[in-house]
Amino acid sequence: MPTAVIVDAVVFFGFIFFVIFFGIWKARKKKGSGENSESYFLAGRGLNWWLIGFSLIAANISTEQFVGMSGSAARPEGLAIAGYEWLAAVTLVIVAFFFLPTFLRCGIYTIPEFLERRYGQGARLIMSLLMVIVLVCVNVTCVIFSGAKMLDISLGNTMNIVIACWLVGGVSAIYVMCGGLKACAWADLLQGTALILGGAIILVLALIAFDAAPPDLIAGDPATGSQISDMSLLEKFKTVNGDRLHTIRPVTCKAVPWTALLIGLWIPNLYYWGLNQYIMQRTLGAKSLAHGQGGAVFAAALKLLIPFIVIFPGMMALNLFMDDRLGYEDNMQSEAKLKSNMYPVISFETASGIDLPSFDSAQMKKDEPVNFELARKEADRSIAFKFNDDFVSLYPEDAALVSAFNEKVYGQFGGTKEKIDAQFEALLESAKKDAKIDKDWRLSDGTIGETQQVRLRNQAILDLIESEHNEQLTGTGLVKMVHQIRAFFTGENPELVVVQKELVGYDYDAAFPLLVNNLVRTSKNGVIPGLNGFILAAMMGAVMSSLASMLNAAATIFSMDLVKRYLYRGISEWGLVLLGRVLTIAFVIVGCSLAPFLADPRFGGVFAFIQEFQGYISPGILAIFLFGLFARKAPAVCGIVGLLLNPVIYGLLMFLRPDFAFLDRMAITFGIIFVVLATLRLLFPRKTPYEFEMNTTIEMKPSRIAQAAGIFILLTVAGLYYFLR
Repeated sequence: MPTAVIVDAVVFFGFIFFVIFFGIWKARKKKGSGENSESYFLAGRGLNWWLIGFSLIAANISTEQFVGMSGSAARPEGLAIAGYEWLAAVTLVIVAFFFLPTFLRCGIYTIPEFLERRYGQGARLIMSLLMVIVLVCVNVTCVIFSGAKMLDISLGNTMNIVIACWLVGGVSAIYVMCGGLKACAWADLLQGTALILGGAIILVLALIAFDAAPPDLIAGDPATGSQISDMSLLEKFKTVNGDRLHTIRPVTCKAVPWTALLIGLWIPNLYYWGLNQYIMQRTLGAKSLAHGQGGAVFAAALKLLIPFIVIFPGMMALNLFMDDRLGYEDNMQSEAKLKSNMYPVISFETASGIDLPSFDSAQMKKDEPVNFELARKEADRSIAFKFNDDFVSLYPEDAALVSAFNEKVYGQFGGTKEKIDAQFEALLESAKKDAKIDKDWRLSDGTIGETQQVRLRNQAILDLIESEHNEQLTGTGLVKMVHQIRAFFTGENPELVVVQKELVGYDYDAAFPLLVNNLVRTSKNGVIPGLNGFILAAMMGAVMSSLASMLNAAATIFSMDLVKRYLYRGISEWGLVLLGRVLTIAFVIVGCSLAPFLADPRFGGVFAFIQEFQGYISPGILAIFLFGLFARKAPAVCGIVGLLLNPVIYGLLMFLRPDFAFLDRMAITFGIIFVVLATLRLLFPRKTPYEFEMNTTIEMKPSRIAQAAGIFILLTVAGLYYFLR
């Protein structure tokens, strides 16, 4: 075994075990002190501001942020994705000075407990059940899978994904079970520091590689290459990535349009940072209001830095590893060709009997034998295929074969060329309007290229298959919703035509893994012993930190809001701590059992999965919280109504308008619930305004320094958006 590999392994496992040991050691009981629920679930309400700040970041950042945000930065939206981080900084400041004082004044353990204070026990019960289900079945499961996947990739795809899931879940549960929130917070201090340091190292290595690369190759054309040859590193980066260095995008941007900055992003942000138990638990454990506010503002300051160590490297990954022009065998095109497209390519070749000339199915079978067989089985039913513009540009012959196959499928249901032409013209007109908007924003020349037209014509065929065949079987609107609910339990109708995973030209989500692989693990300038092990340990630490936070939060809610409140009111402090530890084990078992199912290649992605399911609870929780905080005469029934309406409205929108982005669905759901709550407030107001009673012994004096720092952060975010608009 090479020496570098041994050193990496020592650094990786050494760091992980040291973090676990350090967290448990710092959380140990002081001599003569007993362990109670407050010390286990809220670290004895003794956390300092700097520990809270690092812990918030470590609990928030995981592999999905690094992989997802780097990938988005490589896409056309570029710097606009920084809105998730910079608006989060603003949100943290809002939470510190508008949410946190009320929470700490009430002396609560959990967010559902706050709802009982304001709306009654019904609201607490409903929210507790919803949050435990989402935390365990969605958040914990997804983070375990993403950590297992990263571990598998780091070991060269040699590890069984089921074993990896149990390893990640088990290791993360150890220090939570032993030390509770305090162990999480101290472990987060090390993991948060390593995460930021590891990201900074990747940024520096990417800048060095970018500066050393031949100008004409990173520019993409000789004219721009000649223009940047004598430029400084910063000027070169700005010139090559100029079209991506904009924080504000038109409504045609599906990822982060300007409308999301005004409305959509605030709902998940305010819920996540202000009402999400596994995040807020850190600030609820603050030793005083000043420390809680200081911790939130410190985390906001760190949030300003995240785009620089995640997004800018993602842009440079596109410049360096888009294809093999710079000699990198592992690149975005090869990743898409051999891995991302494997499932739809094999399904197509099996269903059509036609080999796609640009793809090597024999190599795919060798690399991914299990997924290869899954893809072949999928071809036993009626299927169709979609592709993006990059795929058409790189593989025009393959795109033509795929489109012809789709047209043949449509023809089986009486489809005609005339109908396809008419639908294509309608899509083309819509695309021209979008292109005009992009031109007005100086993002394109306003024309629809040949590759776009090929993709639009194929989309026209798919739209007609859906409207003229699938919807004849499922119905539309509410009827379709009922059909899909029934299909979830009984299986899908085999006569439906299923559209497979999209064929793509480049795998943009490979940006961060390629940065690690090409610049750290196998750098052309030589490998630094132990560096790869440290980077991987930092990434794995991020997974462990997020997972530990979720497990602790789920155990806290179940213990305090369900068992102590409803099932066994006489439970002792020792019993609550023991219950929390048992629940941690139980929740890990559930998460590790469910996580391997996410390895199915038909699964749409962890980040999208989490965001979609958060929409079932977050708009309603945010609406009733804001209403309860500021509309003091709102009746108790508002809490129950808001929580119950949320999944109904959001679910209807998912079924009736699947074309809506999840941020838009959240905004609409929030708006409808808010109107309903306002109506209830007018019809059935409380006789007297509700008052939040003081129920804490901690110091409640606000922090002047945190207030000044918060104002500075708000001005900084405004400045960033102004100068990078």
